[in-house]
Amino acid sequence: MPYSSVSEALINDREKSSAFISLNGPWKFYYSDTPEATPAGFYAVDFNDRKWTAITVPSNWEMQGFGDPLFRNINTPFPPDPPDVPREYNPAGLYRKTFTVPSSWKNKEIFLRMEKTASASFVWINGRETGYNEGDFFSYGIGGRTYGTIWPDRRSQHEMWQIKKSAQPVTDEPVSLEEKVFRITNRFLFTDLNELQCVWMLQADAEIVETGEMTTNLPSLESGIFVIPFSKPDNINGREYRLLLSFRLKNKTLWADPGHEIAWEQIDLPWSGYSGNEENIPEGSL
Repeated sequence: MPYSSVSEALINDREKSSAFISLNGPWKFYYSDTPEATPAGFYAVDFNDRKWTAITVPSNWEMQGFGDPLFRNINTPFPPDPPDVPREYNPAGLYRKTFTVPSSWKNKEIFLRMEKTASASFVWINGRETGYNEGDFFSYGIGGRTYGTIWPDRRSQHEMWQIKKSAQPVTDEPVSLEEKVFRITNRFLFTDLNELQCVWMLQADAEIVETGEMTTNLPSLESGIFVIPFSKPDNINGREYRLLLSFRLKNKTLWADPGHEIAWEQIDLPWSGYSGNEENIPEGSL
């Protein structure tokens, strides 16, 4: 998140940045049991959505009275037949929002950031399809007056896993990968992170090559800067490196055993590739 001054950056409150606009709040919403039953051309700028319902964002639409709230982490709510999904029940939600980009952002790179958008999603900007995503977060560059529409087309997956990741109470993001500095945020409303242990793992391709533990006892709703002491390998040899972070229970509780994972993240490291020794680079042509 860019800030206009060093003092603003140290405060680290993105909502006070002139480069940030929150789209949280009421959106126009249309629910359908199947994608095929959604209205044609709903993404057009002049589409008439006056009869659509208002929904609060962020939220789970099942918790606001749409569809069925299926909280399961063992069986799917329908007979699995990958990669196909049921034709008779595959809920889709259409979202529409109108907002204006400030004139001061002209000629700047602009991103529409959808935090914790679950399942498969399409985005239209000013009636034009901009992108597609399968996962829990994505962002797209935009500009001008914008009509954003997100279409979560649910695929066969475990709902509990999906919602657990969306609502996980700890988030982390790199500040400087070269310096191994990360910002970790406690999203709990009332409790600190004293009950959790952070386990970090350095992964080369599918192999764990280094691991360690650290304490991140942050108060509720606060962030902190941490250095994770993983080692950069001397010889990369074309392997892909990632940092895995896992926040786990320290002690047994009434609902889970020690080591139960509460939150996790995977961060790609900028080392992937060849070591610089040209003799190790395979020959090829374009």
